[in-house]
Amino acid sequence: MKYLFSFKGRIGRASFFGGCILLTVIAFALGLLVASLTSGNRDMMALGNALILIGLMVPVAALATKRLHDRDMPGWPWVGIFYGPALLRELTIPLGIGHSYGTMTALGWLLLLAAGVTGIWGLVVLIFLPGTDGDNSYGPPPDDNALDAMS
Repeated sequence: MKYLFSFKGRIGRASFFGGCILLTVIAFALGLLVASLTSGNRDMMALGNALILIGLMVPVAALATKRLHDRDMPGWPWVGIFYGPALLRELTIPLGIGHSYGTMTALGWLLLLAAGVTGIWGLVVLIFLPGTDGDNSYGPPPDDNALDAMS
């Protein structure tokens, strides 16, 4: 559990990717549950999906923070930069201020663009760039075995 909820230490690219897959499966399963419980009510489905997103924020932020630590970067400012626009966009949907089914306002398009740009940038930093060699200010290098890290 500390793998998904601890903000201390470092994880490598494989462990980060494994955690992302795990959280994607959880989000997909919860999304199916919300879809079946809301019986096609779009507003309730959007609210349910926003709640799923909020519920997954801590594990996503924990994984991203530890991955940033592996690159000797502080976690919180970068997690906000990478995930903030996407979260804001998702929260505007149930409020009807950024996106209404079939139409999108200028705010919705701006948030979608910001989420896309920061998301791609985040992918490059978190998935493709290697961590620092040896010890850094966040600890020793991770043993990057995704299966060991998840136990």
